Amino acid sequence: MRLSLTCLAMTTFCFVTLAQASNSEKTELPRETRVIHSKLVNIDYKIYVSSPQIADKKKKYPVIFVLDADYFFPIVQEIMQEHSSKKESGDAIIVGITYPGVSEDKHGPIFERSRTRDYTPTHVTYGGYGEEYQKASGGADTFFDFIEKELFPYIELNYPALMSDRTLVGISYGGLATSFALLTRTSDFQKYLIISPSLWWDQHLLMRLEAEKTKSKKDMPVRVFLSAGELEQGPSADMPEDVRKFSGLLHVHNFPSYQDSVWIAPNKTHHTVFKEAAKRGLAYLIQ
Repeated sequence: MRLSLTCLAMTTFCFVTLAQASNSEKTELPRETRVIHSKLVNIDYKIYVSSPQIADKKKKYPVIFVLDADYFFPIVQEIMQEHSSKKESGDAIIVGITYPGVSEDKHGPIFERSRTRDYTPTHVTYGGYGEEYQKASGGADTFFDFIEKELFPYIELNYPALMSDRTLVGISYGGLATSFALLTRTSDFQKYLIISPSLWWDQHLLMRLEAEKTKSKKDMPVRVFLSAGELEQGPSADMPEDVRKFSGLLHVHNFPSYQDSVWIAPNKTHHTVFKEAAKRGLAYLIQ
């Protein structure tokens, strides 16, 4: 139980702090908002989309998918605008995935129940946000069915999207989901930005799943950036060590096309790591 309470405390502080910072620092950049009903999950998703401001009508653009979008979509937008203005990368379409009511609910039941359902790969009755929310856990596979079978076609139909160049971005529970997609939906994305992933979930399930999901693979043609804050460690959780170990397990196979970079952010905690890690990670992934 100590593990669950520690990780819950870190996660709660992370999103509340970032929400406050996001609201106070800068005016939001332009974005479209859409609501898509998923027949697979049987809920509505709120989708934010940011397209290149001066788009070449003959060109298609890479797509960056951002989880926990009410908090992290604006930060990714800002980073990509900075990269583009400095000519450090080309433009991209940014797609944020969130839920109706989260921005009004703040860090409340809609947010906690939805990410418990969508970002966790197995049903676990303990830990997380508490017993009531854990009843919804274990829906990550269905969530990625929604992304693959419903969201991808929608984006491809309505935007000049280069669907052969897709990046997935996630932190904390979102980092757990992104790591799960890397192992189980490898071809859905070509690039993965994984920050402070909750690899402690279900007694380090993904560390065990890694061997099962990669044993028949001859290659993993993906590019991955993994990060955690140096200070994200304690008696019940050690995210820097988990990130290093996860990367090490993937390197054991010597996949010819697999590439990754691990960065442990000096003096960063769970609630301060995202922006700098995302900045470095996107620079690595889009170079």
